[in-house]
Amino acid sequence: MPTFDPAPSLRIWAVEAEIAGTPIRIPPLPASDWLPVLMANHPLDVLNIAECDIDQLLGPEGVNADDLEGVLGDMIERATGRSLWSVLFLAVAAKEHWHAVGGDLARMGVRWDRISIGAALDAIYCSLARGMDDKAIKHFHSLLDRQDTPEVVATRHVGPLPATGEQYVTGEQVEKIKNL
Repeated sequence: MPTFDPAPSLRIWAVEAEIAGTPIRIPPLPASDWLPVLMANHPLDVLNIAECDIDQLLGPEGVNADDLEGVLGDMIERATGRSLWSVLFLAVAAKEHWHAVGGDLARMGVRWDRISIGAALDAIYCSLARGMDDKAIKHFHSLLDRQDTPEVVATRHVGPLPATGEQYVTGEQVEKIKNL
């Protein structure tokens, strides 16, 4: 069973960090602002919603991109209460299956502009898991519990994905895995 901190689901929070003396702040934003950024599947895209001096971060004396990605990944984890892997996995799975997930959650009255990103990920998880049998849900949980970053998983040699898992990975990730 995937683990998460329920606090980020209860309220919309600001998240702050500092890297190389430069403060980074993500203001308290609803899921409608967070989700498109997370669906892009790259932690650096969080700079699009962050308040920071990007010129100072990325300028000639700027920080290393890997260090910046690590700080932003940590901010995502604190804002959502989940591992970076599970956040991006759920966001990408929702994007790939938005025709079903979006409709399902709209029918239930989810207001993306009024809920936290943690609550949105809770809703996405429930929507995706609702129709799964025991075997599929067990596999789904094993995928969510991974501790790797999406980039590491995509480059690691793995066997073919089971049919129940392939539907939860983006087409690009499936192709990378199949081409290993």
